[in-house]
Amino acid sequence: MRAALDFGILGPLEVRLDGGAPATLGGLRQRALLAVLLLQANEVVSTDRLVDQLWGEQPPATAVHTIQVFMSRLRTALGLGGERLVTRPPGYVLEVGSGELDADRCEHLYTHARSALAAGDPERAAALLREGESLWRGPPLAEFTY
Repeated sequence: MRAALDFGILGPLEVRLDGGAPATLGGLRQRALLAVLLLQANEVVSTDRLVDQLWGEQPPATAVHTIQVFMSRLRTALGLGGERLVTRPPGYVLEVGSGELDADRCEHLYTHARSALAAGDPERAAALLREGESLWRGPPLAEFTY
């Protein structure tokens, strides 16, 4: 059985393990690595792309090794959920299940709200919109805005 994870990007990056307290995700670049993988959830992200996203045009000579270290640390931070960070050539993939990412849950709620409104149930639509709005904890991936 897979560990239950709750990924939050609708505000500062956050991962909760089995509905508990947020996981300790490390420093800014390590957190940025996880954010890039979340934005491309369930897709392989090449190591070259990760290097480019984390350091831009002037990465250190140790960038690939540093990514490997970050991945190891993130796997540890996610506990049993660390198995979701998979090495798959030419890079890595983060396996995210249905409903585990707050942005996906929010989109799902908004879609159902539109359907409720179209079906003539504005009260239900409003409740679904409020529930979707409650998922927002601030600007998306707030610590990475620059």
